[in-house]
Amino acid sequence: MSVRVCVFVCHRYAEAAQAYEVAGDLDSVVRLSLERLNAPQRAYAIVRKTRSSEAATNLYKYCLQHQDFQVCR
Repeated sequence: MSVRVCVFVCHRYAEAAQAYEVAGDLDSVVRLSLERLNAPQRAYAIVRKTRSSEAATNLYKYCLQHQDFQVCR
């Protein structure tokens, strides 16, 4: 994948996350933050704020998969 295509695709995911946030679908923002945007800190902040079990489960799985437990504190 060329750099130009990657930048375009990543930008579209960021736009999608922003649209989900405006719509109040924070579980989807967490999912995109973890799966596509490489923004686990953003996901963690949303999980702490919303206390969503679905979002927390996604964050838990991310932390296990990446062996990154610093973000999960």
